[in-house]
Amino acid sequence: MLTPSISKLQNLQTLIIRSGSYSTGYITLHLPFQIWNMPQLRHLMVFRKAILPSPSAIPFGRQHLENLHTLSTVKNFRFTSKTIEMIRNIKKLKVLYTSVSRANWEEHYLDNLVHLAQVETLNFSFDTTFGRKKHPSPVSFALPPNLKKLTLSGCRLTRQYMATNGSLPNLEVLKLRNDAFIGTQWESSEEEFPRLKFLQMEWLNLKFWRAESTHFPVLQCLIIGYCSELEIPCEIEEIPTLQLIEVGPLSKPAADSAKLIQEEQQSLGNDLLQVRIRSY
Repeated sequence: MLTPSISKLQNLQTLIIRSGSYSTGYITLHLPFQIWNMPQLRHLMVFRKAILPSPSAIPFGRQHLENLHTLSTVKNFRFTSKTIEMIRNIKKLKVLYTSVSRANWEEHYLDNLVHLAQVETLNFSFDTTFGRKKHPSPVSFALPPNLKKLTLSGCRLTRQYMATNGSLPNLEVLKLRNDAFIGTQWESSEEEFPRLKFLQMEWLNLKFWRAESTHFPVLQCLIIGYCSELEIPCEIEEIPTLQLIEVGPLSKPAADSAKLIQEEQQSLGNDLLQVRIRSY
């Protein structure tokens, strides 16, 4: 339990809260409202998750968390206009939504994410256990424009929304996990992902991935796991910057296609491309 007196530490810059053991991993920590009155705080990190109260009762012009750069992991966070103003300089953000009716997504103001122009790293997760049970509709939200690293889990985004991700001009790392988007097909285009270096796909229902070598012009690392029907497009081997393909468990089609890509590259005298097949 974190008491309101924490706010008396007005010069505190880093606050890290860890749960006592794995047995308490499902316990949600309720942070005191007074957190919003710690103007020097730069990094607020909670393991595993925490609820941060809305700052709606604090008048504009008072103290903001204007120096806050890291906020992780907050549960069912509401991105109201007031909240956006309070954390406008945030650079690294991790949020988790659980046991929330997707019919009420507007109450979380996710479209306001686009106004967090300083965010470079975003981890956005939806509780997939709850989500699969309810078969919810896809989530949609506006992403911050200057993202460099993006992790999406359980969001069930549409194919059209994936194209929006591809238009992020500075995106270098993309991790798609646990039904991050719906559908069995993904067709990328030449205008998408101009700076993407790292692509990870795990626990997706993808069957068909259509891509050309020009679609990921600077890709260096491709990781696939727990995608039981997904093959790697042969065109991927033509990406000149590609250094590593790693395939994890339950991904036989991807493993087979990765081996073929490696054999083809070795026949051409390219021994620089590494292929790793993991069974665990």
